[in-house]
Amino acid sequence: MSEVQAPGISEREITIYATRGGQMQKIMTSATTWGELQPLVRSAGFDLSSLLAAENINKSDLVNDLAVLPATAFRLFLRPKQTKSGSLDRKECFAVIKDHIAIYPEDKGKFTIDGKNVTQLSTPVVQDLVAKYCSAVVNEVVAIFDPIDNSDLSDIEKVQEAIELISSLEDYVSYYKANKHLNNLLSEMSPKITREESDIAREARELGY
Repeated sequence: MSEVQAPGISEREITIYATRGGQMQKIMTSATTWGELQPLVRSAGFDLSSLLAAENINKSDLVNDLAVLPATAFRLFLRPKQTKSGSLDRKECFAVIKDHIAIYPEDKGKFTIDGKNVTQLSTPVVQDLVAKYCSAVVNEVVAIFDPIDNSDLSDIEKVQEAIELISSLEDYVSYYKANKHLNNLLSEMSPKITREESDIAREARELGY
């Protein structure tokens, strides 16, 4: 497939990494915009219709086709899109509020109105409270309640997904023990995982991917 060549931009290596499943590919290209790069990413086996992209140099999300890519070698991180739209349902709201109060116990009173706790309030009121006070954790809870089907994942990919899912639970005492055991299990199952792949996975987590 032909590429648009930009003066002064030579081919450089782009490492593509999908956070769910840990799939990694490397390509050489002189593409200068996200629009130009997308066909090559698809050809490498990634379904961009269900993935969001970001690059690690400027730490920018790649949304617009005209988004300019780094001129040097970089890593392209891909993560699943949030498929659920609209407000959270009642059960999801309760989960969000529970997590919020666990982190910010001083906010507990914000979820009581006229002596009624959240279980006694109407769903629209509960949703308004979540929107007002809990926006920081909404996306994490939605991801847990609306997971991508993992029936086709390998055992290694399932462990990688478990590590990803618990990454937001660092405030719990048992988190580090659980994370250690999962990583030990991953090492046992996949002794051929390279240092580079491990470094990329860690960087993706640091960027929120």
